Amino acid sequence: MKKRFLAYIMIMLLAWAVPGCLRHQADMPKDEVPRAFQAGDHVSSDDCHRFEESLEMLHQVNKNPTIMMEWGGSLRVRNAKTVFRCAPELIGNHGKYLMEFLLRALSAPEQSVFYTASYLLRFMTRVNFGLTGFESIPERRAAIESWKKWWENNKNEYRFMGSYPDRSALIVDEMPGRLHGDDENPPGRVVHIDTHGRIVKDFWSFKMPYDVVVASDGSYWINVIRERAVWKIASDGRIVTRVKVGGYPCSLQFLENGHLLVAGWDDDIPGFVRQFDGRGKLVWKLENLRWPWKAERLANGNTLVADAGKNRVFEVDQRGEPVWSVDNLGPPEPRLFEALGPVYCQRLQNGNTLVSIRGLHKIVEINPSGRTVWEVGPELVYNQYLAIRLYNGNTLIADTGHHRVIEIDVEKNIVWKADGFGYPAKAYRHLNLLIPVINGL
Repeated sequence: MKKRFLAYIMIMLLAWAVPGCLRHQADMPKDEVPRAFQAGDHVSSDDCHRFEESLEMLHQVNKNPTIMMEWGGSLRVRNAKTVFRCAPELIGNHGKYLMEFLLRALSAPEQSVFYTASYLLRFMTRVNFGLTGFESIPERRAAIESWKKWWENNKNEYRFMGSYPDRSALIVDEMPGRLHGDDENPPGRVVHIDTHGRIVKDFWSFKMPYDVVVASDGSYWINVIRERAVWKIASDGRIVTRVKVGGYPCSLQFLENGHLLVAGWDDDIPGFVRQFDGRGKLVWKLENLRWPWKAERLANGNTLVADAGKNRVFEVDQRGEPVWSVDNLGPPEPRLFEALGPVYCQRLQNGNTLVSIRGLHKIVEINPSGRTVWEVGPELVYNQYLAIRLYNGNTLIADTGHHRVIEIDVEKNIVWKADGFGYPAKAYRHLNLLIPVINGL
């Protein structure tokens, strides 16, 4: 063990000495993985048993469609959750059986069943018939009938063409040393954990990393606050490209045309959202905001922004004109950094918007009229940054004040967690690894 430790120290020193490289670890033996990162979604004999149970349930429902409703109360919930947990593995080879199961689950009285089923259906088909997951059974009937008709017309030709959600986790720890009272040391890191809870990549020595995206070529694009830039990091740790953005980059999105969308601010700049082309040229911007922490380009071409200093989330068209907004989403007087308003927003598949309000220790799901339909409060989170809805309806949270990352279901039960972080800013699970590589960078 001593020799292994000395060899590891030598590797780290060499990484420091090579210009243009970042320290990183890959495929570390499990006994060397820090305890905090062993809390991932391990594949065990129990997982295999659940998968076999899921297949059996799918076959039972296919033979006898009424059995889904014959399962009563807790049995129905338990059986459905077993199927839902194994959905990523079932989609590929058993997609049609899974579709039949999900369609029947839409009629279940338990919200935890029909809510998750509606999310999985939208994910698998890329179509939507109006379900938000919060309707009563009578309110669901029209949407359920539309789903059934769609399936009857398409099931013979149906092929699942999307990217499969994996169980990996990508976590940005901006200041690991905060856990021990030192914001500067050790430096920031980006950790990628695989299906088995093992570290795939562990990039070190960043000056406050804040967001990350994985490209289809295996590279990592990382916002580096102190550098006021987005860096492209090769899988071996080499710095390939630096894109200066003119301020502290708080969020990052790859667009389908290969451009970068960045939200940020600086000490002498109130706030901005800027779009850069494949050569790093500024091609679109939205200026004079106040501490915008997140920007998301929507499918309709509009841009959704979380403006943390003005307690609002708003949507603008391509000309920068507001088309939708919700105000009063924060403390009376927003301040850096613990008393900020909305620091993350996400437009959901059901048309609602998920918002993380750091200064109120609250995460809310807002419908188009601005009404809150679901929320999580200080009983579970504290000074959180990111909150993102996953493909299965669960919510992943960078629970910064509690030094952890958690995944919760619609009933706010913690179904996964990893702790021991200093200052987790962003976290992503079930990564879509089909993000296009930026042309020319």
